[in-house]
Amino acid sequence: MNLEIKKQKKNPLFSREELEFRVKDAKQTPSRDAIRERLSATMNKDKGLVVVRKVEQSFGFPEANGVAFVYDNKEALDRTEAKYMKTRNFGKVKEGEAPKEEGKPAEVPKGAEEKKGKAEKKGE
Repeated sequence: MNLEIKKQKKNPLFSREELEFRVKDAKQTPSRDAIRERLSATMNKDKGLVVVRKVEQSFGFPEANGVAFVYDNKEALDRTEAKYMKTRNFGKVKEGEAPKEEGKPAEVPKGAEEKKGKAEKKGE
């Protein structure tokens, strides 16, 4: 995956840089996480400060175009970005809870396994 920044604009009002980028040699639409990782390395910023707004790939073409914002600090990101966009980029985080670490399996709520077992027995 080759990432090329087509346009870069500094927006001091929102404390961010607005980027238009192109991903070449993309056999499939790249994930937001992969793009955020590549842009954070390119811009020398923390991955948590990069928000991918849009990624589009035309049918049959091995390239994708998109828009991303790179914030100067976490406060500017929290103040500006909508909740749904934070969820798309960083995953669902409840208030007062630390972000879920990748690679760890999610905990199953107590009683969920019991309900699943009862449902399977009814179907027999």
